[in-house]
Amino acid sequence: MFSLWRINGRIRRQAGTMHCLRTKRGLRGRKGGRSGIQGEGDSRNMMADLLVRYVDHLRGERNLSPYTVRNYRDDVWEFLRFAKSHNVEAVGEVDRSIIRRYLAWLEKQGRARTSIARKMAEVRSFFRFLVREGVLDRNPLLNMSSPKLEQRLPSFLTAQEVTGLLEDPVADNAFGQRDRALLELLYAAGLRVSELVGL
Repeated sequence: MFSLWRINGRIRRQAGTMHCLRTKRGLRGRKGGRSGIQGEGDSRNMMADLLVRYVDHLRGERNLSPYTVRNYRDDVWEFLRFAKSHNVEAVGEVDRSIIRRYLAWLEKQGRARTSIARKMAEVRSFFRFLVREGVLDRNPLLNMSSPKLEQRLPSFLTAQEVTGLLEDPVADNAFGQRDRALLELLYAAGLRVSELVGL
């Protein structure tokens, strides 16, 4: 099984590369594997090599920040490691079944839905890149929806709290009258604080 330190070593050796490698270099999974991958070759190190190429693409073509590149790399690597632990030896063998198992594993790990949705978006981007490069002829995540995010109700003040807030400034001096006028305008017009300050 490939490891992250090996991938990092390959990425460091290619840190000066400012364009995406586009040669296929015999990119194919095991003979007789599932359809969807072009060319022929040994699949033992193929997934790690593809991840290195993808990181080059993120750096050179998309010009993402090092922090964003690291997050993409780590999340895609986590998925590839999970897939390999379930006997997936090449990207062409990834199908919806292994993706659903990965989602179930993330939920079992207690990952937040926002985190799961982010990971799926990054894995989807990785496979979209492989299709664009001609490594795959289909994206296994195509038309697969991400987990629905929880819809949280916004926090709000009760009518009693609003009344107390508006009446809090002492209006027997100019500063108190100013503060009360600002609060009433903020509440009545539904302004943001930044909009109110800019008036």
